[in-house]
Amino acid sequence: MKTSALLAAIGLAMAGNAAAETSKCKLARIAEWPVRTEYYRPVVDGEINGRKIGILLDTGAQMSFVQRYATTKLGLTRYEAEGYRAFGIGGETRAEYVHIDEFRIGKAVRKNWRALVAGEHDFDGDIAVFLGDDFFNQVDIEFDLAHHAVRLYETKDCEAVSLAYWTTE
Repeated sequence: MKTSALLAAIGLAMAGNAAAETSKCKLARIAEWPVRTEYYRPVVDGEINGRKIGILLDTGAQMSFVQRYATTKLGLTRYEAEGYRAFGIGGETRAEYVHIDEFRIGKAVRKNWRALVAGEHDFDGDIAVFLGDDFFNQVDIEFDLAHHAVRLYETKDCEAVSLAYWTTE
């Protein structure tokens, strides 16, 4: 009987702690981007140095990079990225980088970006940049493809809290 009471007390304490964690959690939307799908891939519109591009949101890519063919199209000078190797579905490719004065998605702007260059094949359409995990690990992101939107959130004190606000479970 004492063991059952102790376990119940621990369970209540943990539930109370979870409720306290939930009340401290702050979820702030920092951006919402219109998204389109190209061949079942999520793409947002952006700009490099004032020129319109497509940006593939690639949650499977470790690093963000500019497509090699796009650097030529955009007039960007490529430099050898010594000490780097790039691997993808097609195998190994030489690693290079470019300097981008201004990279823009919606109202978000990144200036003076030294971006990795990779990829040997031209993607159909206007896809010039793959946005990878180095970007996604800085924000919480919601893909709402049914409503053609991607939403970025900043969280505070939410480590032990489910961020699935659309469900009650």
